[in-house]
Amino acid sequence: MVAKLVVGVVITVVAMLVLLLVLTALVGIIAGLLAPFLGSVPVSYNFRSIRERWTSTIVAVLGIAGTVGVFIAMLSLARGFRATRLRGQCSDYSRWGYIRNDQWSCS
Repeated sequence: MVAKLVVGVVITVVAMLVLLLVLTALVGIIAGLLAPFLGSVPVSYNFRSIRERWTSTIVAVLGIAGTVGVFIAMLSLARGFRATRLRGQCSDYSRWGYIRNDQWSCS
């Protein structure tokens, strides 16, 4: 059971990092292509800058990924605390449902 949980967490973290890296690269490419139309910076400069400052780019991507990961972890903790608090209220967990204001109820 614990092994499945660890594997699930690792897969989720890796997927989030890959998605964030891909999105960051796409936004960078789009910004680089639009830069000549918005200002006087040539497209080649943007790509050269990313290539030359790859360590700063990686640190920025990892920082954003870490922030998103912490945010998701806090949301998961809040949901888990809420479920634990209400665990004793329902004898049949399959009957849990949502009602107004994101409060749990036994249906």
